[in-house]
Amino acid sequence: MRAFLNGRILKNIKVFKNFEIDFLSEITKQFKKITLTVDDNIIVEGEKGGTMYFIVTGLVTVLHKKTQTYIRDLK
Repeated sequence: MRAFLNGRILKNIKVFKNFEIDFLSEITKQFKKITLTVDDNIIVEGEKGGTMYFIVTGLVTVLHKKTQTYIRDLK
């Protein structure tokens, strides 16, 4: 049941809207929940990434790597 509900949630996200609910439900089975703390780096500017993140709760602050200048918060 959880995978089906997550698939329905994904269906409401623009990038996933054209996919079938069955497909979305299947890929949610591959999702892994992670918990991060203050000052953990999720993505570092200039490094190659291979993971997609969904912010479920909390806040992520985006900073410029070199200057540590605040860019924006993501929720």
